[in-house]
Amino acid sequence: MKRLVCLCFLFITGMAYAQVDPYALGLRLTAGSYSGTLISYQHGLDLESRFQLDVGYGFTAQRDRLLFSGIYQRVFPIVEPWSWFFGGGAVLGFVSQPKGANNSNTLYLGPSGMAGLEYRFDVPLQLALDLQPVLNVVPELRLEFALGFSARYVFGK
Repeated sequence: MKRLVCLCFLFITGMAYAQVDPYALGLRLTAGSYSGTLISYQHGLDLESRFQLDVGYGFTAQRDRLLFSGIYQRVFPIVEPWSWFFGGGAVLGFVSQPKGANNSNTLYLGPSGMAGLEYRFDVPLQLALDLQPVLNVVPELRLEFALGFSARYVFGK
């Protein structure tokens, strides 16, 4: 009887792991300290982790920003098809300020985190809502936040 209980426990625990998609490509729309549209690519590393690369254009009333973001994420199931994720990485941004008095370009660099909730459809589509704090270290220390909504096409599912 103990063996049966142990086998059932191992089976259920093995099923509880998130099923990270091998590849996903889509758009991420952001709002917050900066708003914009990014091309978002996810590459599954194993059943529980992935790497997300976002490249895009963001803007505010005073500045325009070209943004590159790389985030390592861990994915955890809630109830199929829902899961949540969190991770960390870095952000690199190039900002121009043509709308202000000083017409200058600036490089921004700093660590970033990301946490969110995602829904995986039976068709190859993934939707996600996330919060991404960014601590700009270069050229000055400043904390920014972005709320993102993503829609990605899943490859290899």
